[in-house]
Amino acid sequence: MTGAIAIEVKQRSDGIRRLFYHEAVLQLEVQTSRGFLPLPFLFDTGAQFTIFPAETAARLGIPFPKGQKSARIDIGGVSGKGSGYLGELVYTHPRLPGWKFPTPCLFVEGKGLFDRPLLALRDVITNFIVLPERAAAPGGGSSESFLFLLRPDHSGLPR
Repeated sequence: MTGAIAIEVKQRSDGIRRLFYHEAVLQLEVQTSRGFLPLPFLFDTGAQFTIFPAETAARLGIPFPKGQKSARIDIGGVSGKGSGYLGELVYTHPRLPGWKFPTPCLFVEGKGLFDRPLLALRDVITNFIVLPERAAAPGGGSSESFLFLLRPDHSGLPR
């Protein structure tokens, strides 16, 4: 199906207290000074902005505003509290090579607070129709996943 991306939801454990949680990770490609590079993003239904570690952005050559004239935003949530700079991130998906999607992004500072990129639900529903999907898992049982279909009115730009 053209413009369709399947995202598997995996069950994880914290390994300490045997608490289980589910996460969906998307393999996106992010525009950097060296072209588009693949990076895993956690699909976060509670985030108001897509979030990207500032240290990783600097290392990969992803420009973001930083300084007195930049919008500095304080954030908080399950992972803790922190702050960052509001800028723009451009991403694509390997199954959609003809499109790129600019999105508002909060580039956060500090180690350990948000150590991996988060893709906000708002950014997903702007460009995709999200459908639940249940598939047979290897060895029996079932696997939960989402199917993202490219919206006819998406905000992507030709790549």
